[in-house]
Amino acid sequence: FGTGNTVSFLPDDRVVYDGAKWCRWSAGNVRRVCELLPDGNGNIDLTQQSNIYKVLNKKIIGELFYWGIGRKWVQCSGGETYIFRGATYGNNIWVAFSTSHGLWWSDDGKNWTQSSTSGVSSLSFRFAYYLNGIWIAGGDSAGCWWSTDGKVWTSGTGISVNTDSARHSIYANGLYILTTSRGMWWSTDGKAWTQGTGNNTSYVMNTVSYNNGLFVACSTGHGMWWSTDGKAWTQRAGATTNTFYKIAY
Repeated sequence: FGTGNTVSFLPDDRVVYDGAKWCRWSAGNVRRVCELLPDGNGNIDLTQQSNIYKVLNKKIIGELFYWGIGRKWVQCSGGETYIFRGATYGNNIWVAFSTSHGLWWSDDGKNWTQSSTSGVSSLSFRFAYYLNGIWIAGGDSAGCWWSTDGKVWTSGTGISVNTDSARHSIYANGLYILTTSRGMWWSTDGKAWTQGTGNNTSYVMNTVSYNNGLFVACSTGHGMWWSTDGKAWTQRAGATTNTFYKIAY
C-alpha cells in the first residue's frame, strides 16, 4: 500500500517492504540478503536499504536460505536457482517444496538434496506437512504423495497425479483431510484417498481446519463447507458464492 495506491497480492504471497512500498515475495524466493544481523533485542530492521531483500521488478530468483541467531543469511547448497514455496520441519528432517522441481530434504537446513523418487522431481508442490507419523505433500496437478522419511515418496491412491491439485492437508479426529481442485478427500492412513460426498466434488477447496468435532473448509467461489465426520460435506448457508482462501481456529 502507498499514498493513493494499492497493490494486489495472491493468497500464498509473502510481502517485503523495500523502504518505500510493499512488494510481493513468494516464500523462499530471495535473490540475495545483505548483512541481516539482529540488534541487541534480536530484531531485524527491514527499513534499512542496506539490510533488505533486493527486489528486481517485483520478481525474485528463488534460492533457499537459513537463519542462525547472530549470523548472516547464507545460501544453502542445492537448488540454488530454483523457486521454493516453503519448507517444513518434522521428525528430525527438513522438507522443502518447490515450483516445478519437486521435493527436497535436508538434515541440517543448510545442505539440500532433491528427492530421487521417480515422477517427483518435475512436479510443482504447494505444501509438505508431517502429520501423525508420515509426511504428506501435494501441489498443482501433482496429486498427493506420502513418505515415512521425507526422502522417498509414494503417490497416494485414489487421487490422480497430473490431474488433481492438492492444496492443503490436516490430520484430525483420526482422519487425514485433503483440500483439492476437485473437492474434499479423506484417508485413514494418508496413503489411500476417498473423495468426500456433497456438492463440492468439482469445486476448488482451499484450506481446512478442525475444532470440537467439526471440520470447516473454504473454497474458491463456493463459500464455506462443514462436516462432522470429514467425509460428508455440507455448504454453509449464506455467502455461498464467496471466495475464502484461509481458515483457522
